Formats: sequence, structure tokens, C-alpha cells
Amino acid sequence: MRTRRLTQALLAGGVAALGVGGFAPTIASAASADDTLTVAGGSSYTYTFNQSPSIQATAEPNCKGVLSRAGQVTLSIAGPAVTQSTLVSHKGDCNKALAMSPSSSSVNTRHPAWAGGSAMASNGVYTVTLDNQGRTKQATFTLLIPPAKPSGFSVTPNSASSATFNWTANPEPDITGYEISNGSGSVASATSAACSAGACSTGPVDLGSSVAGHTERYTIAAIRSCGNASCSGGHIASGSAASASGTFPAAPAPPPSPTPTTSTGGGDNGGGHSGGGTQLGTVHSNGGGSHSGSVNLGNADPSGQVSHNLPPVSVGSIPAVHAPPLPSVRSSIRPLDLGDAPTKIKYPKPLLAQKQAAKENLLDSVKSGLSLPPLWRGIAAAAVLILIAVHLRAWVSRTEAF
Repeated sequence: MRTRRLTQALLAGGVAALGVGGFAPTIASAASADDTLTVAGGSSYTYTFNQSPSIQATAEPNCKGVLSRAGQVTLSIAGPAVTQSTLVSHKGDCNKALAMSPSSSSVNTRHPAWAGGSAMASNGVYTVTLDNQGRTKQATFTLLIPPAKPSGFSVTPNSASSATFNWTANPEPDITGYEISNGSGSVASATSAACSAGACSTGPVDLGSSVAGHTERYTIAAIRSCGNASCSGGHIASGSAASASGTFPAAPAPPPSPTPTTSTGGGDNGGGHSGGGTQLGTVHSNGGGSHSGSVNLGNADPSGQVSHNLPPVSVGSIPAVHAPPLPSVRSSIRPLDLGDAPTKIKYPKPLLAQKQAAKENLLDSVKSGLSLPPLWRGIAAAAVLILIAVHLRAWVSRTEAF
């Protein structure tokens, strides 16, 4: 009895040990956290146009227990202009590692899956994430792709010193502008706003007078943003530039200075005008022809007189001037009829009235003065003084006689 119980116990332990030994590899795998995620070239590698970043991921088993089920393992991306972040997604395996890698066509920089497959990839830094049921790994890579060479570039001269430039818009989504140059440097810049419906234009651009009458060659390069990547000036230009030439017309000649001319005829019915010395000729109203003359300022002699003989001066033809007829003017002088001299001066009535009024005012003043008592008292006093003076004189005379 005791022996049978021991045997049963040993059998039960063996079955348990066998069971544990059979599931041991799965449990060990679940404990592993050696997930890997790499991008060929690493974060320092820069991809270019029409290349596919090589993304490789390994998700180790991530099961929590013997009876647990494996969850979803996802490979996603984040970066400039990403519209579809999921690259690959598979169900994990509790017994073996899961290798994951997006197809090269889905991540091609020409039309990557993360941009919806319809637009070119934008420049910048991208981050790839492996999510193994909550356990993550990350890696980065950079796109720094120069813009393509512009197409359809042409130069149309507008004048002897200006031109309009035309070209086709570049397909890159992050184009910031265009630069137009000649052998001496930049001559014009344009932003992406210069383009509409795929066609771009700028001008007229003033290029200076040096281009007049010459055929000039110009180049155009597209400028693209670096996104969130680090680059000089925040942009990158085309690796090669398109070129075109334009022939500019010559600058218009300045108007010639007026020069004297000699006319052999003119006026109305022919005639000539000539003169010497300081006289340049006479003008005939019914004639025309040559007009010439010379100015002689003197002759040189030993005494120091200076002579200047100037060449004949050509006046040119004098056009006929048709003046309107003037009214006739009488030139005879007639005596001015002044009439008979007056016997007395007749003053105007207002003047006579003024004089009469002044006379009456004077008489009134005299009358008023004579009628004043003080006046008469003064006259009487003067008469008395005169009489006293006369008697005093007589008395003095008699006294001196004695």
C-alpha cells in the first residue's frame, strides 16, 4: 500500500516536470526584449530623389503568459508632410521573432506611402517607430533632396534694357523660390507665388543699358526648403540650372543736333540774299534762295589790330510767312478845331456858389466883429490914449521953451 502511493506520487511529479519542461522555451522567449529597428545608413545618411530608405525591424515575442495571445506589432513614421503614418502592421508571434520591413516602393522618395503616394517627399528629418505591443524602438533618417532643374525656361526682351523670364513650375512640394543669374551674378529672384497653374513668370526686369544690342545668356535654379533638417540658409538649390538666351535691340540713337544748311531756293518766287561784313543779307517777301553772309571784324596790322574772318554763315531757307491783311491806316494830319477863345471865364455853378458863400461868410464875420462891445470899448480907450499923448507932447514942448 505504501509502495503504491509512492509510485503515484512519482508519476504525478514526472508529468508535472514534463509539462513544465515543454513550455519553458515559450516563457523564456516572452521575457526577451531584444527588439531591433534600423535604417540603412543611420540618421547621418541623407537620401536623395527616387531613393528608398531601407527600414528593417525585428519584434521579439512579447507574450505575457502561457495562455496569452500575441498582440499587433506596428511600424510607423512621423515627419514633414506625413499624412499616412502606418508603414507596416502585423500580428506578433509568441514563439518566434517577427521581421518587418516596408516595401521599397512604399517609401520611395518620389511618391512615398507616407505622403499618400501622390506627392513627392518633403525634405526634413523623419522618425520611424516600432511598437511591439507597447514596447517601442525608434530610429531617424534625413531627406535633403535638391530641387530638379527647372524646365521651359525662356528669355523675352521687352526693350533694349529689360526682359521677361518664363519657366515651368517645379514639382517639389517645398519649393520656396527661383533665382535667375547671368555671368555676373543674380539679376532677379521670384517666389513660388510667381507660378500659377504650373506656369511661372517674372518681369519686365531692368537689366541695365549694357545688354542693349547684345545676345545675353541667363540661367535659372530652383530653391527648396530643408524642412526641419539642418542646412546652410535653410534651403538648398538645384544641382544644375536651366539656361536660355535673349537678343536685345540696340538702344535708340539720340536725336542729331541741328546743323546749318545751305538752301538753293525758297521763298515764293525765287531770289537770292547775300551780304558781307556784318550784314547777312536782305529778305524778299516774294523770293527765296540761298542766304549767306560773312562777318569781318577787322584786318590784322602791325599796330596790333586783330582781325577775325569768319566763314560764311548759311542761314538756310526762310519759309514764306503769310500774314493776314491789316486794316488801312490814314496817314494825313488834320488840324484840331479848338473853337473861339472865350471872352470871360465861366466857372461852373458849384464853384460860383462856393465863392459866393465864402464872401457872405466873410461879411458876416466883419459885421459880427464890429458889433461887439469890447471892440468899441477898445477903440474909445485908444482914442483917449492918443489925446493924452498929444496933450503931453504939447506940454513938454512948452516946458523946453522956457
